[in-house]
Amino acid sequence: MPPASVLGFTLNSEPMLTAANTIASAYERHCGSPPIIVAGGYFASSADAEILTAADRCIDFIVRGEGEPALTALLEAIDAGCRDEALAEIPGLSRLSPGGSLLRQPKVEPVADLDSLGGLDRSAVVGVLAPEEWSLATSRGCSARCAFCLIGTHWSRYGLWRGHSADWVLEACRHAVRVGGARHIQMVDDQFIGSPASIERAWRIVEGLKADPLPFTFSIMSRADTVVQNPDLLRALHQVGLFSAFIGIETSDESVSLKLRKGSSPETDVQAIRILDEIGIRSQSGTIVFHPWMSVDSLRRDVRFFRELMGSTRHFRIISINELDIFRRSALGGQFKHKGFSWRYDWLEEAQPIHDVYLMWVAFQHNVLFPILNAIEVLGETWRGP
Repeated sequence: MPPASVLGFTLNSEPMLTAANTIASAYERHCGSPPIIVAGGYFASSADAEILTAADRCIDFIVRGEGEPALTALLEAIDAGCRDEALAEIPGLSRLSPGGSLLRQPKVEPVADLDSLGGLDRSAVVGVLAPEEWSLATSRGCSARCAFCLIGTHWSRYGLWRGHSADWVLEACRHAVRVGGARHIQMVDDQFIGSPASIERAWRIVEGLKADPLPFTFSIMSRADTVVQNPDLLRALHQVGLFSAFIGIETSDESVSLKLRKGSSPETDVQAIRILDEIGIRSQSGTIVFHPWMSVDSLRRDVRFFRELMGSTRHFRIISINELDIFRRSALGGQFKHKGFSWRYDWLEEAQPIHDVYLMWVAFQHNVLFPILNAIEVLGETWRGP
């Protein structure tokens, strides 16, 4: 296979940018020539100026907002030689001019009907992805309004959720399983269920999988309050293959939860995990223990809360211990002085080796530990027949 002339990255956080720079440099050393690098995602879209004008930048183009129309046009323009007049017509494209100034085209408004964006040719990954490595994005946006999140600013307003139709989701799953050999599909939506429209769609997906069963399992992300309000839906999803759910339990401290605008409570979080446990759905969560309001007492409370929760359930586990990213363009961002792309803790700057160890641990979690743990769980499941 010849080396790719274009590499694409989804960048939803600053560590993802660091990883993209590393991958691009390694790819150039291996292939002997630099590819054109295109990025998209929440973080890339919100920090396009800083990323493109950085001294050590590797990103050539950033697609902000809805990606399909812009990326298609960009690839055609690259194939035709990257003429300025063609690039200037691409919606949502950020780039540098030949003189080094930032050029930003207005991005398109969010499309109401995601199915109208066209089909996706998945044949290129058939035979490449292992049976447990498949993922699928079936929606965009989130009905929540968390103050630290960039999803709302990315899609022009908070609380906006748009989903592909149930028929689109079912057809994508059938192709992955029956053509691609998938045994497990990770639904990477920020919120697979949550808004009224997503709940209604989920019931139609259940009906479709009952009518035409597939020998696979899948995982989703959801809010705790959604689980508490819809236990019957979770039971129905489990019957057609739901294996695990990621629930964002950011903190055990209700005062911190209010500052983050989570719209939930520790009591609701515990209730959601116990509902999933009773159904037989494995639950996972990340927690934010490093934040501006942290103290020794808050750390102890978080440890005690999660230790007791894991000790009282069969299928719940913590998969990440995180610091709070406070991006300048998030709703929380205006309250803090930023250094670089996001707010940073003074004690981490004063003790850079500690921060380096922390970042190494984060990289190990995401690139080594989590994939291994997920593979062990998925492989240990008894696969359902059609």
